[in-house]
Amino acid sequence: MSTQTRELSPQLLIERRMHEVIALGNYEAAYLFSEEGLPMAQAIRDPGQETPLVEVSLALQEIRRTIQQLAGVRQLKEIVVEGESKRVVFRFFRAFEQEVTLVVVVPRGKSYRQHTNRLQRAIAAFLDRETARIDALIEKIRQSIDLLREYRTALITAAVTGKIEVREAAVHHE
Repeated sequence: MSTQTRELSPQLLIERRMHEVIALGNYEAAYLFSEEGLPMAQAIRDPGQETPLVEVSLALQEIRRTIQQLAGVRQLKEIVVEGESKRVVFRFFRAFEQEVTLVVVVPRGKSYRQHTNRLQRAIAAFLDRETARIDALIEKIRQSIDLLREYRTALITAAVTGKIEVREAAVHHE
């Protein structure tokens, strides 16, 4: 992996993959939404094309949960909405420790499964790596906080027991 690729955010890496598939002609657009419906990444062939996919994605997440409860389906992975000239594929999966929705707009007659599977794996890998990196940073911060608390305790103990002189420091501070 090049230095430039490592410096890109997961969002930009995901969007780069999305644009690659769009350039092949297999997608008109691709979107990634968090479980709250927040856009996480997107790539659109025609940037002027605005769609209400956030609302549709949230509605389908709710439909998905309802189907799982009513039909006893353990995991509903995909919903495909067929139109005359295109289809919209809603793919549900876990990434970044949450349920996300990948939405792809596919022109009629174009295949999407192989590209969508690859994109899903790439998204999950990018987000899982980012989660691991953030978790490691959180652990380092926790260790630093613990170490600072130990230093504070040692400093207080040293001041109380007279091992360090604090009166002079207080006079110089004023």
